[in-house]
Amino acid sequence: MLRKLPYWIAVLVLLGGVTTAVATSNFSSGPLPSRTGAPAVGAVVAEDNCTGCHITFDGGGNQVDNLNVSNGYVQILDLPETYTPGNTYTLRVKLWSTATVDSLNRRWGFQLTAVKASDGSGVGTFAVPSPDTLQIIDAAAGDWAGRQYVEHTSMGIHEAQSGPAEWSFQWQAPPTPAGAVYFYVAGNAADGTYDPGADWIYTAGDTMADTTTAVRPTSWGGLKRLWR
Repeated sequence: MLRKLPYWIAVLVLLGGVTTAVATSNFSSGPLPSRTGAPAVGAVVAEDNCTGCHITFDGGGNQVDNLNVSNGYVQILDLPETYTPGNTYTLRVKLWSTATVDSLNRRWGFQLTAVKASDGSGVGTFAVPSPDTLQIIDAAAGDWAGRQYVEHTSMGIHEAQSGPAEWSFQWQAPPTPAGAVYFYVAGNAADGTYDPGADWIYTAGDTMADTTTAVRPTSWGGLKRLWR
C-alpha cells in the first residue's frame, strides 16, 4: 500500500543530492489501482492485495502470514444501510494494528473502491476534502477498468502516529438506482523502516443497498466482512 522505490534507486536519489524528502515520505505516493483485495464479482476477476510487495518476517528470517492477522483491523465507517440515488455520503476508513507499536516512524495507508453487486463494475464517484492527503485514482485499462479508487497520498500516511489512523472522504451515489453496492478496502500498517520486512495488511468489505432494495444482501451477514 505504501509504494516504495527499489533500494538501488533510493541510493541513487540520495547520492545524487536530489532531495531527502523522497526518503522521509517512505515512497508512499499511494498504491496502484486494484489493490483492495476485492473478490471476483460478476465477470470481474478478483483484485490483488498489498501482500505482493509488503511482507513480514519472524525473528528467524522466515516469511510469515501478514494478511488479516488478529493484531489489527481495517473498517469502513458511517456507511448507511441504503443510499438515495444522487446523494453524497461522507465515509471514513479506520486502520489499527498493535504489530507496529514499537516503531517510532510507523506509517498507515489504505485504498477503497465501490462496485455494483450485479456485475462488479465501478459505481458512484469519490471526492476528497484535501487533495494533499487523499487522492482519487481511476483504473483506465485492464481487468478493473472503470473502477475508481480513493487512497492516501505521501502526505496522508499519518507518519509516526500511534493510531488508529482515520481518513474521511465522500462517495456520491449514482444518479439512478443501481442495486446493491459493495465497498472493498485494504489497509497497510507499516513499520516505516523503508523496507517491506514488517508490514501488516488488512482487508474488509461492506454493502449498501439502494432505496428500492432496502436491505443488504444476507450473504454479507453484517456491517463488516473480512476475507483472506
